[in-house]
Amino acid sequence: MDQQYLTAFEREGVLVWPDFRDTAACRALLAFMDTSEQEGTMRDAAIGRGTDAQINKEQRGDRLAWLEGSESPEMMAFTFDMQALARDFNAAFYLGIDHFEFHLTRYPPGTFYRRHSDRHHRGSPRIVSFILYLNEGWVPAHGGQLVIYRKNVAPLSIEPRMGTLALFLSELEHEVLTTTKTRSSVTGWMRQRTH
Repeated sequence: MDQQYLTAFEREGVLVWPDFRDTAACRALLAFMDTSEQEGTMRDAAIGRGTDAQINKEQRGDRLAWLEGSESPEMMAFTFDMQALARDFNAAFYLGIDHFEFHLTRYPPGTFYRRHSDRHHRGSPRIVSFILYLNEGWVPAHGGQLVIYRKNVAPLSIEPRMGTLALFLSELEHEVLTTTKTRSSVTGWMRQRTH
């Protein structure tokens, strides 16, 4: 990873990497998502975990399908690249990342995800959250921006444009603004060792 990206992440706890994936790779991932949806593997997303998990459309309206990271050649290539980034983060910041969670995420028009943190209140091994956007021709009027809240600075708004990778510390609060167009991504977390 380029040192400028590591420096930005160390300073802000956020890294926005435009063109992390080219259009062809993103279209392949999008086609894989379309197939998953047609096959009925995508479900309404819940909040909480385990027995506390519940669907709450007032909090979030996205649909998702959990992945292992090896479901398609495109997902395997993306997983390989994320593993390389995790190695860079570990070498630079000693984060102890050793595995991942992934899911496909789709926000239908009119949906959102209210402000929240990816680290559960009862503890979480999630260290770095990441989102690869798959939305071709996205413009600000479509909404769906990711807004990340950081201490003592203005919130950061990220457009969900195709090929852009957003990474941020999982402890940071963030939200997805209401989208007027279907918004698709691969979402995941770099997780810390728990043993």
